[in-house]
Amino acid sequence: FDEIVDESKLKIFKSFILRRLKHEPFQYIINKAPFYGRDFYVDKNVLIPRPETEIIIDILKNKKIESVLDVGTGTGCLAITLSLENITNYVLAIDKFENVISVANKNSRHYKCYNIDFKKINILESLPEEQFDLVISNPPYIAKNELILLDQDVINYEPTTSLSDNKNGLLFFERFNEIYDYIVKPGGKLILEFGGEKQIDSLKKIFNSKIYNLFFYKDLNDMKRILKITKKWRLFYYC
Repeated sequence: FDEIVDESKLKIFKSFILRRLKHEPFQYIINKAPFYGRDFYVDKNVLIPRPETEIIIDILKNKKIESVLDVGTGTGCLAITLSLENITNYVLAIDKFENVISVANKNSRHYKCYNIDFKKINILESLPEEQFDLVISNPPYIAKNELILLDQDVINYEPTTSLSDNKNGLLFFERFNEIYDYIVKPGGKLILEFGGEKQIDSLKKIFNSKIYNLFFYKDLNDMKRILKITKKWRLFYYC
């Protein structure tokens, strides 16, 4: 604070202020956002990591999982944190956009994560070739008609495709139900972030209790935000 700022740095600083006055998120301005105690590169192609998503890491802390599929990886913050916290031996992190994969790769190289593969796959249209012990995702769960309720910082700058499925906010959850047996190994689990209390009844209908065990975790506001799903395996006896 006791140093005189030179003209070039002052010009940059003023440009930052002007961008922020237009409600551009500061994370995009400085190309940096924190997640689980680490900084990740962000730009307009990816959703800014939220504290709520860190709950997924807390759930898995001190566990050892052989293989993980991260669907809609974005910045790669979940996949990279799982690797750096020694929670998993291998992660396949997928996204439908090449420019998003590029950001995730950039973050992975920065943290020297060598057990993560990033691939361009649209989970709504195709599947990975293998099954995983754990599948995680923070999918687009905001309904199209609710986008207008978001803050200017979010709706005007963050990628809409990362926020909404352009339908009722449930499209990805229905897809996960449909493909569960194709992507989750027997005895494995699926952990998803969702849109809070208002989606719970819908999620219970999608993931039928006759087929699945459901466990909800609360966020920092004491609201249910993360769902862990495992499948019930019945033994059939024949006479």
